[in-house]
Amino acid sequence: MKSIYLYNALTGHRESDNKNENAYYLSRLLNLRNELLVKQVQIADVAPKLLEVIKNHPSFEKVSRVCLAINLPLSNKLEVLSVGTTIDNNLMKSGYSCFISSKSSLQKINNGDTRVFSNIDNILESYVNDNKPAQRSIFYLSKMGVKSGITIQLKSGGLTGYLFLNSNEIGYFDSSIKSDSTYLNLLELVCTEVFSSLANEFRALGNIDDYIARFPKEYIFSNIHQKNHIGIELLSESISQYIHGNIKFEIVDNTEASSLIPWGQVSLILSVILKDLKLASINNLPISLYEEEENLLVSISSKEVVEEMENLPIEYYKAIRKFSKNLGIELSRSRDKFWMKLKIDKYSHREVDVDYSTPHE
Repeated sequence: MKSIYLYNALTGHRESDNKNENAYYLSRLLNLRNELLVKQVQIADVAPKLLEVIKNHPSFEKVSRVCLAINLPLSNKLEVLSVGTTIDNNLMKSGYSCFISSKSSLQKINNGDTRVFSNIDNILESYVNDNKPAQRSIFYLSKMGVKSGITIQLKSGGLTGYLFLNSNEIGYFDSSIKSDSTYLNLLELVCTEVFSSLANEFRALGNIDDYIARFPKEYIFSNIHQKNHIGIELLSESISQYIHGNIKFEIVDNTEASSLIPWGQVSLILSVILKDLKLASINNLPISLYEEEENLLVSISSKEVVEEMENLPIEYYKAIRKFSKNLGIELSRSRDKFWMKLKIDKYSHREVDVDYSTPHE
């Protein structure tokens, strides 16, 4: 079977570059880079500005969608940071998120490489052949009329992002890899620099790259949660190893439906809090799970922990809340407990493919 995706390194091809034309289009990109970084453009406006400049290039004038996304740390959850599109029915706006498989084609992109698909119908057909529902984002792109695309990986320390370009024409990017590699190379550099600037928002609490590097790789959890089963029971073990302590949870699981939850991020936040509070040994720390509409509440009922949090500077509490928010988790506290609120994905839904969306069997 012919491969759906093509992977190519971004290397220059002198013989195919028109120097005079390229100089103009490259300068447009550099001017945009200065505007985005110097003027500190809002995240939501980044992709629309990129789209405007990219469409001025004759090889990319039929690009219909530009999207910047981040792979949230310690999970396989992808979140849209900014999107610009000429498509009316945009189904994946800023803040949209989905879970991707550890075996996803995205995970096969090396730094400096591109991933290209010529016809989205071939991808949809592959799901049919495997007797699986289409992965949700692919399904949405198809409904939006997208036919082809190119993806460039972006790196900033321990954080990974992606630049997606799409067109409503079949095979639109097939020749761009060679004929416009210099332009794509500069686009990658500009977007990596912009992504690094945006990624600083995820470093509200110290250096998240250091936290990620020190977090045990074997405890980047499955995203599947089933009542009293996968995910939650690994928290105490992973946190204990991370903070070099001994944390034991007394878990009450009030959830009913199976769902996709980024347990790695929940564990990271709890680890950071307990480590900074210097609470390395706790027995039977009460933790409860509740469903609230489309959200999950992870509640920690511990007067000891809350009192210790109140002794920390208010700046720290603001920082840990911002840190959590950037991971898609709302952190709150009351007199005797604190809790995390995060959106959950009910993977029984037709458009969420469990086998595709998580690496856990």
